[in-house]
Amino acid sequence: LRFLGPLGQYEKRAYLESAARPGAAWMLWYFRATMRELGMPTGDLGPDYQRRVLNAIVASELESQIDYHVRNLKRLRRRHRMLHTLGDICFGSALLVLILFLGAWIVSVSGYGGALANKLAVIAPYVTACTAFLPALGAAFAGIRFTGDFEGFAERSAQTGSQLDSLRQRYDFALDRLDFDISAGVVFESARIMAADINGWTSLYSRKHLTL
Repeated sequence: LRFLGPLGQYEKRAYLESAARPGAAWMLWYFRATMRELGMPTGDLGPDYQRRVLNAIVASELESQIDYHVRNLKRLRRRHRMLHTLGDICFGSALLVLILFLGAWIVSVSGYGGALANKLAVIAPYVTACTAFLPALGAAFAGIRFTGDFEGFAERSAQTGSQLDSLRQRYDFALDRLDFDISAGVVFESARIMAADINGWTSLYSRKHLTL
C-alpha cells in the first residue's frame, strides 16, 4: 500500500481474502487504517509525478527489499550449514568415544593392560551416558534443521530477490516512457512479487499451531 497508494491503486481483494480467515479481524482493521492514513493522491499524475514516485519506490522499497533478501539468503544458508555441522560433530564424537573405549577394552582383555581394566570399569557409565547424549543432541540439531527448513526459506529469498532484481530494467523502461499504464504495471508487479513472498510465509505458519 505504501507504494501503490501514490498511484491511486488499492488492491484489496487479496488482503480481504486473508482477513476473512478466523482470528484475522485485526488484519482487516489494520488494512483499513493504513488506507485512511495514506489517503488518495492529489494533483496531476503526469510524467513528473510518475518520475518522483518511481524513483522513490526504487530507492526506498525495491533496493531495500533486494538487500534484505540477499542478507536473508546468506544468513539462512549459514544457519543450515551450522546445524548440519553440529549434528555431524555430535554423531562423529559419539563414534570416536566408542571406538576409543572399545580399543582400550580390547587392550585390557588381551593381557597388556591389567590396570586399564579397572579404569575402564570406572568410566564405563560415563561413556554410556556420553554415547547416548551426543546422538540425541545430534538428532535434536537435525530436527531443528528439518523443521526450520532454513534451506527452503533461503531458496524462497533467492527467488524473490532475483525477481525483484530483474524488475530494475522494467523500472528503467518505465522511467524512460513515463506512461501511466506502464508505471502502474511495474509497480503492481513489485507488489505481486512481495505479496507472493508474504503469502508463502503466511500459508506455512498458519498451519503451525503452538500447543502446550
